[in-house]
Amino acid sequence: MKVFVLGGTGSIGTPLVPAFVNRGHDVVSLARSDDSEKVLRDRGSAVVRGDIRDPHSWATEAVKADVILQVAGTFTEDEDAVDLGILEALAGAAKKAGTRPKLLYTGGCWLYGETGDHVANEDDGYNSIDAFAWVIDNYRYAMKTERMDIVMLNPAMVYSEEGGVLDRFITSARDKGRVEIWGDPATRWPVVHSADLASAYLLAAEQGRHGDVFNVSAEDGVRVSDMADAFGKKFRLTDPPVSRSAEQLVAEYGSWAVGPTIDQQMGAFLIRNKLGWNPRYTDVIDFIARTRWAE
Repeated sequence: MKVFVLGGTGSIGTPLVPAFVNRGHDVVSLARSDDSEKVLRDRGSAVVRGDIRDPHSWATEAVKADVILQVAGTFTEDEDAVDLGILEALAGAAKKAGTRPKLLYTGGCWLYGETGDHVANEDDGYNSIDAFAWVIDNYRYAMKTERMDIVMLNPAMVYSEEGGVLDRFITSARDKGRVEIWGDPATRWPVVHSADLASAYLLAAEQGRHGDVFNVSAEDGVRVSDMADAFGKKFRLTDPPVSRSAEQLVAEYGSWAVGPTIDQQMGAFLIRNKLGWNPRYTDVIDFIARTRWAE
């Protein structure tokens, strides 16, 4: 199977390229810079040079693939327009070429918004934070083009040995001698390890069908305070965690920073039962304790 990857060096995309290569798929990735090209080639991928802000320069090559992985994002104020431009270019190129690739489109847990004690599932309506409501509109646009088979994945908060969503805990513990919490310590996060997320994308690429939507979380909801306590023990900190409000975070980082402050849970029943996804990392607190973080 030929696979074209957008965002192969990002936080979600980093484990995808080697996962697909190791499965024996023919992987081609978009690279904007010399450094990105080297990283991708070292992971076994062929490379097409280009920028996600100029999709017409590479879309013709992308739609030659059986599967396109869209895991690229800018986290800028025009991210919605950049993403829509990608979808429009792919749909136009597929129509011209007479192809119908499968597009794995990336949403996220924040599309469900605040869930509290309810565990969000694929049958629930979306209640997205404002910064990512455009994802739903763009997904619906892609579905209406009828030029691609669309499978949507909603990853939970992604962590890894390099940190991922845990990076700010690590950085504040190491540099400030205390753990920084975004929002209320009682907030819950659905979480998934990057390797397990990569296996979910593999299964969706190989087995997913047009219109499928899969939530991807190994743990429905882990309290931020429990993760903070685990880092406190790991780094042998004496100062208590410090909490930062959503207002402070938005002022510093932008509107997307509301996401980590919302209390939510999200299940992955459908991908487990329909595709047989079976995550290996199911205890992030134990993972924090066992991993050799740079101290």
